[in-house]
Amino acid sequence: MLKRSDLINIKNEFENKIDRNKFDTSIIKDGLEKLLFNLNSSNCESDSRFVPYGRMLFLQEELNKNLDENNFIDSYFDISDYLSETRNSANVNPEIIDKNIEYYNDDIICSEEKKILIEMINKYLIAINKKEEMNYMNNEEKKAIAKEFYDKLGLTNYTLEVERDNEINADFVWVPDTRGPGGLIIGDNGDYLFCQSMHDFNYWKEEYKKGVRTSGGNDDSLKLSNGKYAEDVETKEAFDNYMNKVNRYNEQVANGKMPDINMGDILNEYENKFYDEELENKIRKIKNDWDNKPKDDNLDKIISDVDKKIDELDNKDDNNHFYKNKEEDTIWWVENPDKVGEHLFSFDKERIFNLFRDYPNELTPEQKEIFDKENPYWADFFKDKKE
Repeated sequence: MLKRSDLINIKNEFENKIDRNKFDTSIIKDGLEKLLFNLNSSNCESDSRFVPYGRMLFLQEELNKNLDENNFIDSYFDISDYLSETRNSANVNPEIIDKNIEYYNDDIICSEEKKILIEMINKYLIAINKKEEMNYMNNEEKKAIAKEFYDKLGLTNYTLEVERDNEINADFVWVPDTRGPGGLIIGDNGDYLFCQSMHDFNYWKEEYKKGVRTSGGNDDSLKLSNGKYAEDVETKEAFDNYMNKVNRYNEQVANGKMPDINMGDILNEYENKFYDEELENKIRKIKNDWDNKPKDDNLDKIISDVDKKIDELDNKDDNNHFYKNKEEDTIWWVENPDKVGEHLFSFDKERIFNLFRDYPNELTPEQKEIFDKENPYWADFFKDKKE
């Protein structure tokens, strides 16, 4: 009678040599062939207590799925778990569970389970031999290609996700939750296409079908100013144009000029296409230097005079409608159909203040005290605004 514990001991002996990070098919093949020999050379009897259910059925289905995806590490562990998995489940008839547990504890392999194990092992060996004959790559080998690619781009501390696409006999490998590169389509023969984030996966899938591929070498003609490499001429030209904007912005700030480029647009473009931590720090420093430059008192006075002139014109607007939130309030709020979205108020129906522009700098201490008392919501809203 074939004992389960004997098969588990054989399995454990070679399983301890398996390194998930360094896939060696020879170790697994030798071990499974030894298991297969013991199964085929043993006489097993039928046992009605053995009924596949729950996780046992799931492991058979998962084995097929993993083999379809050339995932030979996880598919091996489907076989390993099936052999040594304890018999329990919350969604099965308790009588069936009890009989399976009794069968499992007897430490035997019945003819019904023997047939399933032989079928699972043979499926694995056929798939892995086919892979070696056709030089197909498994997921770990494809991840190694992607890791080399992303390391070259300067990414650090990242994980890789893999999704199979059987239509093109390839896997899509990408870094989740990361701005910048979109991912790689890696074929079973190891060729790949870099999918930039400016297009969705279906676009690059069609390109891959056409035979478009990415070169894996470091072409000096594609070297970027940050020392990294673009994957194609289009990316390099886009990056060069982008850096020209950054440098122009930097030069204008250094010369005390008003930049003619919107920093928000620059940051948005960089975050979506050319994410780079070192570059981010540089760009944000340039922006902070501009934001924190010394104030020009003469310019501030001109702006203040213009604002007051605008206020005078606003005061003469016949469309202004004054009202109070409470009858006993001092402050008048102003409605004007020509100024939708603005929060306007006045103390005397003469000078009109714009809440977001003038509070608290344009109010006298007495006016601010009155405003805060009558409008606690806005006082709390602006509590961190510097005077």
